[in-house]
Amino acid sequence: MIRSMHINNVLYMLAFLNVGLALFEDQIGLFDWNQKYIGKARFIDQRLTGSHKTYLLGSEKNVIASVASRDGSIVWRQVLEDGGKLVAMTRCDNVLLSVSVKGSAFIRAWDHRSGYIIWETLLPTSASSFDLWCDSFSEVVLFAHGSEVAALDLRAGKITSMKEKHSLSAAPQEVKLIASESNDTHLSVIFLRSTTLSTQTGIARTELAATMISLEKLEQKDVVLGETKTCSLLTPLAGQSRGLFLTCASVDSAGTGGFLNTVSLTGSQSVNEHIKSETVRIPQLATRIQRIDSSRLLVTSSTGSGAVYELNASGQLVQKYLLKNAMFAYLASWNGRDFLFTAFQEIEQPFNNFALSVYDAQSGEPIAEFPTRQWTIAIHHGAVESVSSLAHIAVLLACSYCPHCSYSIMLNDIGR
Repeated sequence: MIRSMHINNVLYMLAFLNVGLALFEDQIGLFDWNQKYIGKARFIDQRLTGSHKTYLLGSEKNVIASVASRDGSIVWRQVLEDGGKLVAMTRCDNVLLSVSVKGSAFIRAWDHRSGYIIWETLLPTSASSFDLWCDSFSEVVLFAHGSEVAALDLRAGKITSMKEKHSLSAAPQEVKLIASESNDTHLSVIFLRSTTLSTQTGIARTELAATMISLEKLEQKDVVLGETKTCSLLTPLAGQSRGLFLTCASVDSAGTGGFLNTVSLTGSQSVNEHIKSETVRIPQLATRIQRIDSSRLLVTSSTGSGAVYELNASGQLVQKYLLKNAMFAYLASWNGRDFLFTAFQEIEQPFNNFALSVYDAQSGEPIAEFPTRQWTIAIHHGAVESVSSLAHIAVLLACSYCPHCSYSIMLNDIGR
């Protein structure tokens, strides 16, 4: 059975390009996710239960559904309030959580097997930015809406805590709830808020604010990130010292390059105390920051040039190696060795084909470069089983094939 963390990593990679299509290898071309009874999927979560594999979908038509992966048939379907908008969806073990907005936010918990509703909580909100996070061990649900974050009980939906954070000069345009990796003490969640400010220079600046939420006591601590920066993505990394770090990219004054700014989010800093940060100069204008694993990230630009940086034990980012063609990447193993599979798209051929490259994940040594065409990567338990063109012109890597377990990525469909 494919572990959910591997599936989440794949979906996280696809999310950078807005729209992704993920199928089992023997499903390609057999059915369309955009069914008339569901609509175009905005949220996708795969659920594996014995021999029954389903996708949990949330659509732009304010519909949630469970779809059988083998033939696309609908297992169950729930049409939410007319005129509402589905803004968040996630899963905690056997509970599917959804948030739809129509004047107020309707937070609902569903049984993933039957589609029966478990509880519903109504929360007044006028926000335009939302995020949802949950933890099955602590049974805590966090719902971020605008400048506020609400904590709810997973089993009953009762609101246990709700606080508003007035740390931005304007309402946040984007909010994120990102959890730290589990450690020996407790799990923390970062509540990130950002809003873009217009400037006379024409270069947009992003005002940032962060709040650390300890799930142990639902305590909150503000973290001041210093002066405003232009950020493309906020990425927490867990270093060898088990500290938590926030990394964002900023643009230099000339607009020809940029910086990576790393801020420690753990320690003894008090509220409103400016904390130490590290800055690394990068030659490219970063358009995307992608977390590869717990201590490494990939920075790419619109030109396809990229670099892999590693967070050392002191909380400093160190450049490990450069990549030539990398609009995005996925880390996977083959025969016990870790590889970075990177894809680059020609601007003159939008959304048609991808050039695929393979690098040694540790050294950055180029292993192979494959011609531009429609590629399929089959992954099982985080390990590559096969890489082939859509027309199966050539099978480049192959191990034992598992028709019930393999997971495929259709690179040509990303971004449609």
